[in-house]
Formats: sequence, C-alpha cells, structure tokens
Amino acid sequence: MQKKILLIPAEIKSRDLYGRLYLAQKAAQRGYRVLIGHSKELHKKLPQFPRGLILEDDVTFQCRHFIKDATKAGYGIVSIDEESIAVTSDQRYVMQRIHYPNLEKVLLHFTRGEGDKEAILNKAPANKNICPLIPAGNTRIDLLREKNIDFHIADAPHQWDPNDVIVVMSRFSRSNPYSVTRQEMRSKLQAKFDFTDEQFADFCKYLDHTDALFDAFVPMAEKIPELFSDKKVVFRPHPSENFKLWEDIAARHDNAYCIHSGTAVQWAINSAAMVHTGCTTAIESALLGANVLAYCPIRSNDYDVKMANLVSNVFDTAEELYKSLHSAKALTPEQRRSNAAKARAYLSQNMAGCLEEESCDIILNAIDNLDWKPAPLNLKRLKNDAIWTARYYKNILQSFTNNKGPKRSVKADYQKQKFPDTSTQEVQNALKSFGAGHLKAKPFGRNWWEISV
Repeated sequence: MQKKILLIPAEIKSRDLYGRLYLAQKAAQRGYRVLIGHSKELHKKLPQFPRGLILEDDVTFQCRHFIKDATKAGYGIVSIDEESIAVTSDQRYVMQRIHYPNLEKVLLHFTRGEGDKEAILNKAPANKNICPLIPAGNTRIDLLREKNIDFHIADAPHQWDPNDVIVVMSRFSRSNPYSVTRQEMRSKLQAKFDFTDEQFADFCKYLDHTDALFDAFVPMAEKIPELFSDKKVVFRPHPSENFKLWEDIAARHDNAYCIHSGTAVQWAINSAAMVHTGCTTAIESALLGANVLAYCPIRSNDYDVKMANLVSNVFDTAEELYKSLHSAKALTPEQRRSNAAKARAYLSQNMAGCLEEESCDIILNAIDNLDWKPAPLNLKRLKNDAIWTARYYKNILQSFTNNKGPKRSVKADYQKQKFPDTSTQEVQNALKSFGAGHLKAKPFGRNWWEISV
C-alpha cells in the first residue's frame, strides 16, 4: 500500500520550523511519507515535489493563487494560520486573514479554537461552501509541554547563567519594517489583505496604536543595559523586522547583544525575565512558566493583543518594570511548573491543544480520516506542470539577469533573515530532543528534508 504523502512548509525558521518538525515526526511514525522545509522553496518549485497533502500556513488573499494552482496541479491542501495565536479580536482576525474563496478550495482548515472558528462561520457568505473547520491550536504549542523541556533548556542558545540574562522581545515588524517606510508598509498590507476602505481605515488605527507602542518601547528597552550593567541584555527582534535598529542599540552598550539565533522561547526560558509588549512569544513562554513581563504604557480596548498581556505581569510605567527586573531571578522548575499550569488553564479557554490532546494529534487524526487521493497523471496535469515549470525557469532566468539589482538583493536577504540556511544535523538534533532520534532526516533540496523511520 502506497504511503500517504504530507508536505509541511514553514515560513519562518525560529517561529514555525520546530513545531512543524514535531508534527512531521509524529506523521512519519504513523506511516506517512513526510517532507518538511522552507515554504518559499515549495511555492517556487512545486512540481518538483511529490503529489500529496500540503499543510499550507495561511488562507489570506495573498495565498489565493498558490492554493488555486496547487489544487489544479493535483495536490490537496489543508491549512492552519500561524498568525492566529495572538490577535486583537477574532472578528478583526477574520477580516484580515480569512479569504473565503480559499476556504472553498482547501480540504480542512485548522483554527486556534472555538472563538475564531465561530467568527469565521459568522462572516461566511451564505452562498459559499467552505471546508470543515477544526479547532486544533498550533503545532508549536505542543513543544511547550514539560516533556519537551529539554528542547528548550538542553539546546539553550547561550552558555550564560540564566540569572544574568534579561531578554527583550520586539514584535514590531510593521513599525520597524525590514526595508521600507511605515507608510510603504501600510500600502503593501492593503494590497496583501485586499481591504475595503472601511477595513483599511480600521487597520490603520491598529497600526497607529502599534507604532505608538513601539516608539515608547524602544527608549524603555535601551535604558535596560544602562540600569543593569551586571546583566547580559539580549535584544531579540522579530524575524521580519529591521535588525539594524536593535544592533545599533546593542553596539552602544558593552553588556547588550542583538541575537536572532535560537527560538524566542529558548531565550525566554533561559533567562531571569523576558520583556515584551503584546508579543505571541509571551503566550508561548507562559506555557512553559517563564517569567514574562509586559510593558504597556498605552492601552487600547480595541487594538491591544490582550491574551499575550493577560499571561504576563503587566507594567504601565518603565519605572515599575525596572523595579521588577531588579528582583528578577531565574525560576526553579517547581515555580515554572506552577506558572505553566495557571497559564495553560487560562489559555485552554481560547486555544485547543493546551490540555490532554496535543495539537499535532488533532491535526493528524483529521488528516487520517480525509477521503482524498492525488490527481492521476493525465494530460491536464502534465499541462499544469509544464506551465508551472516554465514559470519557475523564467523566474530563474530573471534572477540571473537582475541579480545585481537592489530590489532582488533585498528580497533574497529578507528571505534569508526569515529562514536562514539550516543543516541536516540541526534537524536531526531536534528530532533527537523530541525523543525521535531513531528517525532519519534526509535532504530533499535546499532547506527541505524527508523524515523517515
């Protein structure tokens, strides 16, 4: 009997890869043929991959062409949204990130919980036959269980005493964009999400609030190395941010560093405290019981990411935050477990996969029951493959022609920042830390691997 094929793309290495690798090892042990790697490579070279099910990482307006073309080419699509964990509201999340024609084409869509599922159904057009919606949480939430603590501690991104480390997490990819101005970023987002004028006006209010938070967050963060000269202060920007601002701040202080290797949770759990404002990492870190501090000098009932702040110790002023940092110490295992239990109980009200059943098992159980087979090899499929392949080689030719152009260089550098080249040994080490060291990671193109028993 031929194995089911599961293709698992990841957009951002530090955010997505390891949670999806945890899913990959479970799928391999269930008998799937599993391939995992950088989503950009899959989107460019799809016909070079075997026909199977793709776990696509969102269903936004921007993804409509890939979902349509991949379906026509004989692949099956199931989807989950990495951005659904921390939202201002489920209704605004649906407005921004759910493109209903995509939900007509995918076979299943996995939601964070019952709240966003209900919001999707409430906004669904009456004439649309959308796919089943299954609350599943997120694969990276499964890594945040005590049984996987070795992945975060044994593979710590530094060798310092955690008591000597303060981590500052920035989540401001839209207020501190990689290569464009804030205004240019807004124009790009309007096109990406296909907003109406009314929706875009609301989104701009959210961005105004985020910009104000960022403009308050930066001076607060820069004072930390000055006030805590005996500590190592690590600035960890979002993978889509402009790192230079944080690198320049770190360069002005002997005890400050801008480091983007390792996962955000690995940094948080191996420190005395993690400072943020409205960051998804706070939710993840709280699930392992880390000491999480939120700086919230500006509040908005409409535009704050409430769930991230509710699992944190919240401070309205920088002075209150600094006072807490003075007494911050790395938590004992018992303290962490107590914190984690409280956070898990709270988050389970809004997110599936937090309690007994893991997200990966919810996802795989649903996929196991799918009645789907790859499209047979026929003239129509060959034609689709030929068109896709021609497009791919056209892009390759253009890349050689335009390789020295600044736009091409910026795009390539941006992708490398989000998904740095990863060795097979890194993947194998992660599998080992999951207790799946008997599985093998075999290279399958650039930043892609086949995971097998």
